Amino acid sequence: MRWSFEVPFNYLQMFDKYQDYLFVLSQYLDDKRYYEYVKSSNKLKIFDNGANESEYVSINKLIKVGRELGANIIVIPDKQFDYLITRRMFINSIELIKNLNALDEFQYMGVVQGKNIEELLEIENEMINSGYISYLGLPFKYVLEWGEEIIDKIVNSSPIPIHFLGLGTLKQVETFKDHPLVSTIDTSLPTNYAYLNSKIDKYYRPSPGKIKLASIEYLSEKQLDLIRQNIEDLKGL
Repeated sequence: MRWSFEVPFNYLQMFDKYQDYLFVLSQYLDDKRYYEYVKSSNKLKIFDNGANESEYVSINKLIKVGRELGANIIVIPDKQFDYLITRRMFINSIELIKNLNALDEFQYMGVVQGKNIEELLEIENEMINSGYISYLGLPFKYVLEWGEEIIDKIVNSSPIPIHFLGLGTLKQVETFKDHPLVSTIDTSLPTNYAYLNSKIDKYYRPSPGKIKLASIEYLSEKQLDLIRQNIEDLKGL
């Protein structure tokens, strides 16, 4: 399983050696520091659509900027916990991708969304059967909502590689780190804990969305050391 860690933009180069690939937060590419860091990297680049941050980056912009910065995989737009809207966005995005002659230019990731396991499995099947996606994205919020068991059902129903969109629990890593289909994971947890002057704690998780990477301009040496330690602890699980 390969890792990408979201860190404050003033410290991108400092933590680059820990990045197995780049999970690119497309909604932040207006920041010159971030844009130039992504552009100069030769690592695999997965371009996110901003849904988890309640942002919306269109498929047109993802492809346009993906071409500029050398994206490899584009996350098709989705809406959290909403099966019908995500399904519609997926269908519309595929048509736009075809119109932009970008079907073979990138690989694409579909994100499962729904309010229950039936909807999640339904949209998983629809996306896979479309033949247009090479990866399936699973949001961490489902782990927080329903536990690791729901992820297990989705992972074991997929014939294509899985990307964990964020990390719900440490148990999620322990359970799936050696699973042959779980290929990649991105997370900001090492930074989130360090910002609170804490090591990663299996009994406590910072609330999602409370800490914005783009707004963190300075971290103390203690906090920077905690990020390093937290990354190493996660990779060592």
